[in-house]
Amino acid sequence: GVIHVGDGDNRVLLGGTGSTVSSGSGNDTVTNAGSYSSISAGDGNNLITSGEHSTIRSGAGDDSITVGGWYSAIFAGDGDNRILVTSSYNSTVTVGGGDDLVSLNSTGGNVIYVGNGDNTVISAGTNTVTAGGGNDFVSISGGVILVGDGNNRVSLGGTTSTVSTGGGNDTLKANSNGVYVTDFTKGTQKSATDPSFKAGDILDFTDTDAPEITDGVLSAE
Repeated sequence: GVIHVGDGDNRVLLGGTGSTVSSGSGNDTVTNAGSYSSISAGDGNNLITSGEHSTIRSGAGDDSITVGGWYSAIFAGDGDNRILVTSSYNSTVTVGGGDDLVSLNSTGGNVIYVGNGDNTVISAGTNTVTAGGGNDFVSISGGVILVGDGNNRVSLGGTTSTVSTGGGNDTLKANSNGVYVTDFTKGTQKSATDPSFKAGDILDFTDTDAPEITDGVLSAE
């Protein structure tokens, strides 16, 4: 069905598939037990839950959004948002400025963009993560990771990855080979293998033996 509610602190409970919900400004709660739905909430501290194949949009505010499945798209405005996607595959998450938390129980193929702020992104699988300026923490199995200016921390699992960071003192923790570092420049020697990186950056190699960077590629025996 199609449901339109105006401004105010609204509560909407749905049980079927293919629903469309729109609401005005206010602290709205929308709970959709079905899938293949479209939910649009205005400014406010919204609480939204929906199934797979859903499109969720919310305005500015501290939103909490949970989507339970594949092929979903989530767009949240400025604020300290909390986004959880379970069993995620080929989904898109886009959030505005703020100190956001994005967590995906992922099999891969997802695209995540978080705006300026001290963001946290946690995901399994091979995904693409882009973060704006701020002190970000990204923990991901692998993929393409682009983080902006700030004192960022990036932790990688067991798949081939590409990492690019902006200005600031960044920490890269790699648990496997095949990490391609795009912007670390020659600095003071910090290990016996003399990896290349800029002053203030930290390379933390876990479960590797004699790691080194050759032409920007992290490898270990």
